Amino acid sequence: MAKKKDGLKDKLKQIDREASRMRKWIDATKREQEADRRRKQFEKYYPADKGWN
Repeated sequence: MAKKKDGLKDKLKQIDREASRMRKWIDATKREQEADRRRKQFEKYYPADKGWN
């Protein structure tokens, strides 16, 4: 029985690591989307072809 519990603990640790990795990936994706949105908003008011930025 002890052997089976250790296996479950290892499995939980693995799942926790994968979930942490996914959360980091999702956060990074959200940051990228927010940056793109802000860049588009900025370029709407300050077009790049005017040479202002």
